[in-house]
Amino acid sequence: MADTVRLTIDGREVEVPRGTGLVEAAAEAEIEVPVFCYEPRIGPAVGACRMCLVEIEGMPKLQTACSTLAGEGMNVTTVSGRAREAQEAVLEFLLINHPLDCPVCDKGGECPLQDQAFRWGPGSSRFGETKRNNDKPIPISPLIALDRERCILCYRCTRFSDEVSQDNQLIARERGASSVIATFEGRPYEGHFSGNIIELCPVGALTSTEYRFHGRPWDTVDLPTTCGLCPVGCNTHATVREGQVQRVLSRRNDAVDEGWLCDRGRFSYSSTHAPGRVTMPELGSDPAARAAVSWEVALETLHDRLDGDDGTLWLLSGSETLEEAWAVRELAARTGGRVRAVPGGSSAAPVAATAQARIPDLESATAIVVLGDEDLAEVAPIVDLRVRKAMTRRGASVTVIGAGATAIEPAGAGLVPVAPGALADAVSTLADGSHELSAGLAAAATVVLVVPEGLLDAAQLAALVTPLGLDADGSGILAIPSTANARGLAAMGIGELAADDDASGGLVLLDVDVERQLAGRWDALRDSAPWIAAATQWHGATAAAATILLPAAGHLEREGTLVSLDGRLQRQAATVPAAGGRVQLQWLTGLLRRRGETIQPHPGAVFRRLAGAADLPGRWPAASYGEIPVDGIAGTTGGEHTRRRTDVPAAPADGVVLH
Repeated sequence: MADTVRLTIDGREVEVPRGTGLVEAAAEAEIEVPVFCYEPRIGPAVGACRMCLVEIEGMPKLQTACSTLAGEGMNVTTVSGRAREAQEAVLEFLLINHPLDCPVCDKGGECPLQDQAFRWGPGSSRFGETKRNNDKPIPISPLIALDRERCILCYRCTRFSDEVSQDNQLIARERGASSVIATFEGRPYEGHFSGNIIELCPVGALTSTEYRFHGRPWDTVDLPTTCGLCPVGCNTHATVREGQVQRVLSRRNDAVDEGWLCDRGRFSYSSTHAPGRVTMPELGSDPAARAAVSWEVALETLHDRLDGDDGTLWLLSGSETLEEAWAVRELAARTGGRVRAVPGGSSAAPVAATAQARIPDLESATAIVVLGDEDLAEVAPIVDLRVRKAMTRRGASVTVIGAGATAIEPAGAGLVPVAPGALADAVSTLADGSHELSAGLAAAATVVLVVPEGLLDAAQLAALVTPLGLDADGSGILAIPSTANARGLAAMGIGELAADDDASGGLVLLDVDVERQLAGRWDALRDSAPWIAAATQWHGATAAAATILLPAAGHLEREGTLVSLDGRLQRQAATVPAAGGRVQLQWLTGLLRRRGETIQPHPGAVFRRLAGAADLPGRWPAASYGEIPVDGIAGTTGGEHTRRRTDVPAAPADGVVLH
């Protein structure tokens, strides 16, 4: 049987792989079929909205293009009189009770229902009855509001809850004309990925409580960037209005995130203008009496401290860009200092290039082994979604080897329990072939091993490559660091804080949360330091300990390069000005210039320097900074009318990979 079929759509002949739906086949012929419920990322088509009805020669009734597969010799018409009449009728039906909320609806101007009503709608309605009213809005969670009057029952949201996030919290209640979207038993919708239903909704039925009434597409601009809150590096758009981020949207890149975002990446933007930010440099050891000073005074004080010290300890949080890390390395080298990352802030177990798995490999793997008890949705949320998809929709065998239950077990993952502290022994039996999984893994076509950071060292990982066939195409190891740029810091030669490190020569903290990232070590470090300089975003324990306090820029306020957990170099772009007026790279390069270094405070200039450094262990690409992508594959779930910044360099969707 041939792997492709040939068919005709609106007079255009097209050849597509067997099993392709008519919507995709029409797209190959550059023909648009209107859809609402259709969204291939959330599973098989369900034909719920009937918007995609088309005429197929030889079939007496119109067929839904989303759920009908292309067949050999098929002759399809999307613009016949019958198809056109059906499309108009569907839209007329959907608008019978749809409220006239467009002037105040957040979806106005980027609404597929609006667009399709203009393009395929009847132009007038035969219905003049009073529209149905519901209580509105209904808060289904603290972050999401539901306007049931606007809902067209496409079931995208409930299907996402069932098929993708698998939290099973959204349902369609009642039947027929009384059907409404609701949460299970009326409970608040809680989960790591709930915000995706806002973007999936093709109307304004599901809206963000944070963004509601805050902007319209014609007075905002969407700026592309990369999320810097976890090691996945999801591609995003930040919607900006009057210098403030108003929302964060997905910027679909199938090689990274498939267009999904976790709620932390989607909703944490409010921190850019939240109270409690450090906005001015301050000097003094008493937080209550500390005086605000200019940047020039603060940096001159820090410069003098570095001149007079003997071995300053620079401590990085793991979220720093490559350019910031390079500047810190150079400063430390010129002042006799040391550079370390917080525990988990630097990838301590590098994976051989021949055994490096990529995120999309999870979907094609026949077997996935997850080591340890970490909740993947917490440390690398998109990895969690990919594992669930591989298991429930691709039929992959997923096994967790750990001391206790994990979040993916209810979805069908098997558990091989090990006693606390005995994981290394279990790994040894995997390496020598005596583990109960060994035979099955050896027979699997492709195997991906998911390893949270710190569980295994480089030697233990290397010992698993040959027995598990992890160097085969589509197989490999996916190590999950604890911080956003841990792999990047490791490639810069920056190791983690060791037990014998002290701060007797002074301590500089870069965006370190001392309570969370230095638990058990902070008291000793603080007590050993004669002075502490801290660049931090927030007034808290870190700021309170500083004698030199500097404002730090967040991930939406700075530009630079990050290395994702699978080695992908991606650019993080500044979307709004930094709350403190300067970003880290500006003042770090300023300190370098005070010491005679001729370097411009621009990430491109710094990247060229670090890419040419001979002492770095990472195999840096020959590509220039401009060739590292900040743009990705455009999303398709609304927002077509939103202005998007286009003055960014084009780059392949796969980006540049660090080996």
